[in-house]
Amino acid sequence: MATDQNEGPKERDLWNSLPSLHGIERGQTYFDLSLLAFEKGQHTKSLALAESACDCFLSHSDDLGYANCLTCVAFNLKELNRMQEAIRTLIKAVIRFARVFDEQEWEYRFYLAQWLADSKEYDLAYLQFQKLLEHSRYEGFAFAIAGASDNVAKMLCEMGKCDEAIQYFKEAQEILKREKEPASVAITDLWIARCYNHIKDGFSAISYATQAVAVFESTNDGLSRAQAHTQLGRALNNLGQFEEALATFETAHKYVTGSKSIDFNAIYKIQKGKVLALRGLGRESEAEVIERRNAAIKEIMGRD
Repeated sequence: MATDQNEGPKERDLWNSLPSLHGIERGQTYFDLSLLAFEKGQHTKSLALAESACDCFLSHSDDLGYANCLTCVAFNLKELNRMQEAIRTLIKAVIRFARVFDEQEWEYRFYLAQWLADSKEYDLAYLQFQKLLEHSRYEGFAFAIAGASDNVAKMLCEMGKCDEAIQYFKEAQEILKREKEPASVAITDLWIARCYNHIKDGFSAISYATQAVAVFESTNDGLSRAQAHTQLGRALNNLGQFEEALATFETAHKYVTGSKSIDFNAIYKIQKGKVLALRGLGRESEAEVIERRNAAIKEIMGRD
């Protein structure tokens, strides 16, 4: 591959050494060049170099070297917006790391799970996060267990399995309480309230939403305050307490619009709750006005 005029001394030395190298040494040099190109944002060049490195390591049955090169291929594919190819390649890398019992398996399995989740392949992401949870429990690291439980729960939420999700969120929350992490506990309270609201259990939802409100009212985080009040409003709607729900959504709306950057997803959810509360109160004309506003947001943002 031709060199370019922006190469530093290290990169030029690597290129100059290539003709005299063979086998794994040649593969390692291609890999090092690929990393340098990646750091400069030259992802097409980096991809080609990583693929050359893969060929060298594969032909010499070096599973660990091959796995490392595959991760470089995968990350370049992701940067080039070739996400499905990136996922398939990272799966191959994780399998190779597992084959040689290399600890990098768990780092890259996490990336794989995140990529699957970002691609809305929640069932596959769930399986990966479950493996990470099993490993975290085996290793016994509290925060790792909490994080993995939280991610498993979120995938279950996306699959509509809220009852199961709640149990994993509660496992994460117990750990976070022991570790004295009030903000993280409150975020988990929000998720648990969201799950209970989804299954229309307003009585359980109100308990967790109220705890989240209590914590976030002690902060200057307007969006978190809004999210807490939104879940509380949803719980009140589910209990048929429409006056209280409407007032709670108004508070949430105030926090969102008072923030420096407006979150229209949050506004959409708040206004959706206000519509339900107004209809519960028989204030149909007011509900229709807000519903029209939400329709405009939905059209632009593609909301459900």
